[in-house]
Amino acid sequence: MSLSGKIAIVTGASRGIGASIALELAKQGAKVVLTYVSTSSDNAINEVIQRIRSLNNGSEATKVQIDLHQPSAPETILSATFRAFPSTDNKVDILVNNAGQSQCKLLADTEIEDYTSMFDVNVRNTIFMAKAVLPYLRAPGRIINITSIAARRGSVGFSIYSATKAAVEGFTRALACEVGSYGHTVNAVAPGAVESDMLRGSVPDELVRYILDNTPLGNRIGTPEEIAAVVAFLADPKAATDMAITYEAVAAAPSAPSEFPRLLKEINSQSEAFVNGQREARMKIVNAAESLVHALETPSETVMRCCMAQCTAFASIEACVHLRIFSLIASSDDPKAVRDLANATGADEHLLGRLLKHLAAMGVVTETGPDEYCRNGLSTALGMTRYSDAWQSTPVSLHSAIHALPAWLEKNDYRNPTDARNIAFTMQYNTDLPFFEWLHSDLEHFPLASQFNSIMSTYHQGRPSWIEAGFYPVHDNLIQGARDGEDNVFLVDVGGGRGHDLVEFLSRWPGAPGRLVLQDLPAVLDSIVALDPSIERMAHDFFTEQPVKGARVYSFHAVLHDRNDKDCHAILSRLAASMEPGYSKLLINDIVIPTTGAHWEATALDILMAACFASWERTEQQWHQLIESVGLKVVKVWHGTGSVASVIECELA
Repeated sequence: MSLSGKIAIVTGASRGIGASIALELAKQGAKVVLTYVSTSSDNAINEVIQRIRSLNNGSEATKVQIDLHQPSAPETILSATFRAFPSTDNKVDILVNNAGQSQCKLLADTEIEDYTSMFDVNVRNTIFMAKAVLPYLRAPGRIINITSIAARRGSVGFSIYSATKAAVEGFTRALACEVGSYGHTVNAVAPGAVESDMLRGSVPDELVRYILDNTPLGNRIGTPEEIAAVVAFLADPKAATDMAITYEAVAAAPSAPSEFPRLLKEINSQSEAFVNGQREARMKIVNAAESLVHALETPSETVMRCCMAQCTAFASIEACVHLRIFSLIASSDDPKAVRDLANATGADEHLLGRLLKHLAAMGVVTETGPDEYCRNGLSTALGMTRYSDAWQSTPVSLHSAIHALPAWLEKNDYRNPTDARNIAFTMQYNTDLPFFEWLHSDLEHFPLASQFNSIMSTYHQGRPSWIEAGFYPVHDNLIQGARDGEDNVFLVDVGGGRGHDLVEFLSRWPGAPGRLVLQDLPAVLDSIVALDPSIERMAHDFFTEQPVKGARVYSFHAVLHDRNDKDCHAILSRLAASMEPGYSKLLINDIVIPTTGAHWEATALDILMAACFASWERTEQQWHQLIESVGLKVVKVWHGTGSVASVIECELA
């Protein structure tokens, strides 16, 4: 229990949000002082206290009946607190200013008494309750003020109420600046419509209906328990925010609506080019469409998508891959009934229907009728081994390490991982072997190694290739001036996996002079099913001396990003020693992180590198520093159109 032994004061705690906050803090072990005003609330406050005492978790509760209009109310509450929970230092850990008044009245009908009463309870009491508690606040102290979205969202009849809540938000921010150096935090939680007596008593029914109609997730209002959970989070000693949190019941506001016109214009401007087959236009539309979704989604929708939709879709795909469902669906264009798929695989029909219904909602398959589905591009691809391997291996080889990354970072004081033998991956698998050594260390891992190579092959599928026109000038910079003949090697693909780059190069430049050499570890080369006989296979560990001397081109494609600077220095030093001055070139085909506007694919890989390899995706400056440290120089960095990868052209310095 994170609040065990903490003393908390909650004003306005007899019912609704206040009662739920008091109960939630008690569940976390706090000793709670509950204030209330009217004797008509005696039964309600006693019920809350009884519920707290029945927790039997060491928490305690006491009540204070007090009219917060009285200037002496804060001192009275503190005196009662210290009597109920005596200690040698008389300290308070948490103050929740929840008590408040609400009314719906047009300004033209508002009397001075309305104004005075509202500001006394909602503003004056909040300020002076905080002032009274401050001398007794034990660091790290927590002051949490309950405000309202009315401070920012106008509604007819709530002008005075909105003004009081706006005042409290401003007070919260200023006080946070005053007391932050003492280790205290001051926060404001601003609920939207929440089920309570205040809502039903002072908010017109038509406004409640409007709120429901404009709440996308569930068309509902919030609950006091939801607000209490936010307050408990902020009350935790580990919480260290100083801000005003606008908590609408389901966070219904779009995240960045002002971006909508610009992004829509970007999509429309590229439509004709896309129809005409321009790949760059397609990528621009995809990027703008993704940004458009992010802009129009509400925070709650984004949370649901990230925390629920995507992970459950991954699990559903993995299950269907094991059942070979995608191969069955892709066998023809005809729709497939769930019953027939269940009979063909032995899976439970009801279960399979649930999986496919979710995958249809996520765009993985196409729903054509009740319990009936047909293939689309993605499901057809998932019927192929090279694509489905991603769902066979990544949960074991990569995802577990990524899930372990937060724990590793906390354990290591949030240091940047640099040792491949001490990272989230090695912690998760209880090994001291770096990823690739672990992958090839046991015959049990062989299927994973094979599937990992399939993933790499898939990763490059359909992407702009460095050998294409408009990316890197292959003819002018490489073929022109290259030596021909059997004794001369034109291109060495170092760590080239199953040779997909060389196969593509051969198809586009069949008349290139010299030989093509594929280098990788023996296990990788042995896993190749078929390879053009003109491509030579050569087992080689790139940490050792490069056996091919004086080649025209040496290539690293998505290799060095797996290694930290120390390892890369060793790899590049050995390769540089084999290069011929004025003739040999090194091409590093890898991600170059821009200083701003990085693509999610590049940043996702960067985090994956941290979890699994103790490496990182480098900026152009970092690449320059690394390359120049081994006696090479960067000739130019070539950026592909519509690609996150770049080609770094290097020569001996």
